Amino acid sequence: MDDLEPYDSLVQPKPLARVESCADSLSRLCEFLCNTIASLLCIIFIFGFLMWLTGAQVEVYVNDASLTNFALTATTNDTFLISYDMSLNFTMTNPNAFADVYFDVIEASALVHGVYPLAKVSLSPFYLRRKTTTNVRTVLQGSQMMSFGNHREGFLYQFGAEESGGVYNILVGLDLSIRIKYAKIRLNVPYDPPYIFCDLRVPLISMKGKLSKSYYAFEPTECAMGDGLYN
Repeated sequence: MDDLEPYDSLVQPKPLARVESCADSLSRLCEFLCNTIASLLCIIFIFGFLMWLTGAQVEVYVNDASLTNFALTATTNDTFLISYDMSLNFTMTNPNAFADVYFDVIEASALVHGVYPLAKVSLSPFYLRRKTTTNVRTVLQGSQMMSFGNHREGFLYQFGAEESGGVYNILVGLDLSIRIKYAKIRLNVPYDPPYIFCDLRVPLISMKGKLSKSYYAFEPTECAMGDGLYN
């Protein structure tokens, strides 16, 4: 009989499966979570920066503004009635080369001397492609009761000087709510930009159907941005 090989040489032991430690699993999980969070933060930062850059570049110019009525009438010693009729013609420009803008909400407000509110009117929403400009026209008219308190004498003095010259200091504020559509990403991103302020000197061109004596021609005015309506 041939010599038999030893038992140990015939039966080879199976290699032991590598047992993964709990610490290795937690390490890989933490690494995955950290990479995911870092990627999300990077995306949020990029979109936030693009939204800030795009919103900050919306440009507004008032090309023409005029009054056909602006009268102050005392009702009591402390209250006055202001009647007004003001037309505005302005342009809104999207100078961005990479983003379109949806103007979902546009509210125009007028304040006498930048302090006393007159009117607020909502304008029709519109869509503005990149590197384009649109013309917007609106009318603010009506009447408003006002009380000036301790500033009564100062207001009446300034209003009287403006009435003599036929030119009035009126602040127009634009409150916007917009969405931004990026050219290739095709995402509509909501963005609330700051208020837009237009500090205007508006001529009274007529009063009760009669031409005004004012010889002041409205000067086109570039608007600026601020943090709030009364800042």
